[in-house]
Amino acid sequence: MRRIIGLCYFLVLTTIPARVQNFLGNEPIKILALGDSYTIGEGVGVNARWPVQLADSLEQRQLPVDTVIIIAQTGWTTNNLLNAIESRNPDTDFNFVTLLIGVNNQYQGQDINIYKPQFEELLDEAIAFAGNDTSQVLIVSIPDYAYTPFGLTGDTATISDEIDQYNNINKEVANAYGVNYLNITPISRQGLEDESLVAGDGLHPSGKMYSLWVEKLLQQATLQEPDYISTLDQSRLAGQFQIVASDNTFMINSLLNEPVLIRLYNVQGQQIRVAYLDAFGQISIPVKDSFVIYHITGKQGQFTGKILLGP
Repeated sequence: MRRIIGLCYFLVLTTIPARVQNFLGNEPIKILALGDSYTIGEGVGVNARWPVQLADSLEQRQLPVDTVIIIAQTGWTTNNLLNAIESRNPDTDFNFVTLLIGVNNQYQGQDINIYKPQFEELLDEAIAFAGNDTSQVLIVSIPDYAYTPFGLTGDTATISDEIDQYNNINKEVANAYGVNYLNITPISRQGLEDESLVAGDGLHPSGKMYSLWVEKLLQQATLQEPDYISTLDQSRLAGQFQIVASDNTFMINSLLNEPVLIRLYNVQGQQIRVAYLDAFGQISIPVKDSFVIYHITGKQGQFTGKILLGP
């Protein structure tokens, strides 16, 4: 039975299969979702909110769900969320923490230079709540409300451009910190093509759109399917990536037109980082080890290599 208290929804995931555990972490899982109206689900019922839909989707995959904590409210900026976190003072034993914030910074016309340091502070908090494990933190991109009936009443080109600027910042921060990133902005830009993707208030995502977010999240979580991994062609991905090493940073540029999953291992064979890379994407992953083995997996094949990152 799921308990609901104010803005907080609690769930625990147990007996996680390896394909989901690879992304969400070790069992049992405690989830913390931080954000604003897009996390609390303004304009939709409780069961349609995306963290709740995630819980339901996991239950459908035979994953028992008990508790998720949501700290979010409509209208919150990065500063509001920082204050709320300080007031709530969550535990530091979560093993899946999500962060989606920034649209109200843009909507209120705040100086965009305020966003990055406050977002980094929030991400530092999120990582601490995840027991300092960056692989268990997920940043979600900001939806583009220009593609809603409400957005049409404003300067849509400016809105989209500014949302892109904010998302460029949060993705840059995600790459610098080596945390997972879920880009749902393209999904939000279908809102005028399909009115069922927008809630009744004409502004926020509908439950249907949130379900597409969850579907994409689970696709990232299950990209490496155990039942086909062993049959993949090791050579198919060769030459599809540009990999550069610097001191304690693994940098990769994909030339592939599909997303891939990147796993980094230390010399002892222990997995130290997991990252999801979009088609033709770029990412920089900070690591403490000077030597890593990397394993890249996509639906076309897999590729393994090793590289020295520092002196």
